[in-house]
Amino acid sequence: NDLAGRWNDGFVPLRQLQADLSTRADDPSTVELKTFNAEFGTRTQAGGKLSGSGRWQADRSTLTATLHALQPSVLDARAPMMSIGGPLSLVIVTPTGATATPASGAASSPTPASAVAAPQIDVQLDLRGVLSPSVGAGQVQTAGKTVQLKLDAVADAQHLMLREARARAGGAQATLVGEARRTSASDPWQAKGRATL
Repeated sequence: NDLAGRWNDGFVPLRQLQADLSTRADDPSTVELKTFNAEFGTRTQAGGKLSGSGRWQADRSTLTATLHALQPSVLDARAPMMSIGGPLSLVIVTPTGATATPASGAASSPTPASAVAAPQIDVQLDLRGVLSPSVGAGQVQTAGKTVQLKLDAVADAQHLMLREARARAGGAQATLVGEARRTSASDPWQAKGRATL
């Protein structure tokens, strides 16, 4: 991409994208992403890579990838100066034939198509890195400190389960676990959780 540049300058910070995809004539709904490699940054400066593989199917799609030495400040000047990387995974499950089980003695009723087809997304990541020594005179206390960003969550249209969210820089750490749910798309969310600092 000859026009790669920072987000804050109105460009897309993607230098190159390569992917090897395949499918079968007898099963066109399944797409195999054998490998992919995305190189981030500007036209003149590399900002990290993302590589991995995945599979797309009607009822289940998966993506497994590794982030290599991502430098957020190269992608956007407003982002912190650091280098970070690690594994991440994404699973999207879309029920295609589920039906509700009626209570004993109750007549069954059709399940709305929107309820049956609502996808569930499971995301996990564990990124680790270090803050740049040149982070700035006003931030000297954080320069060179190790950082960790960890997330383990699952969500659908009416429920979010945050199994673990963790952010750490040097000796400071913040964690959050909890869940939020609503009974329908028109109802407000209700949440509960526990945070530590």
